Amino acid sequence: MPEKLPQAMANPLFKYIFFLISFGLILNSCNRTESLIDTALSNSKENATTASSNKTQLMNGDLGAERTKVKPKWRAIKKFKGKKSRKTEAFKINGKEWKVSWKTKTPPNKEDAEFILLLKNRNNKEDSHVIANYTGSDEDFSFLEGIGEYYLQINSTQDYEITIHELK
Repeated sequence: MPEKLPQAMANPLFKYIFFLISFGLILNSCNRTESLIDTALSNSKENATTASSNKTQLMNGDLGAERTKVKPKWRAIKKFKGKKSRKTEAFKINGKEWKVSWKTKTPPNKEDAEFILLLKNRNNKEDSHVIANYTGSDEDFSFLEGIGEYYLQINSTQDYEITIHELK
């Protein structure tokens, strides 16, 4: 035999309010589902358009040309090692930003060992800059700007390692 409903639940007003609340919850659920379906369809259309565009670009040989942006990194383009003074061979800088880094090591019993580094423009002999002037061991770098062909004049009485880096 079916159980009797509590007195309050048997009230027609309670049934009506219960019906409205249940109906509202169902409608709200349907709206959310409809919104999710609309979003999925929209994304599907965008993906289809992008795929079609990519197929055309791939056939034309230019897929991703405007999308791919490589973050520039410091790349070593030339290295020099030695113990004596010398003029290096010329090197070409193609980018706006570049740097020269160096590391020197004083030989034993020679605390007054010097390291002087001059940057010279290959096409303008008067364009010369002192990049480094140290006594003793050191490790440092100097940022530079300017496209062109350069060489280094190294005046040293100690071991050195010099690297030219370009931002590419």
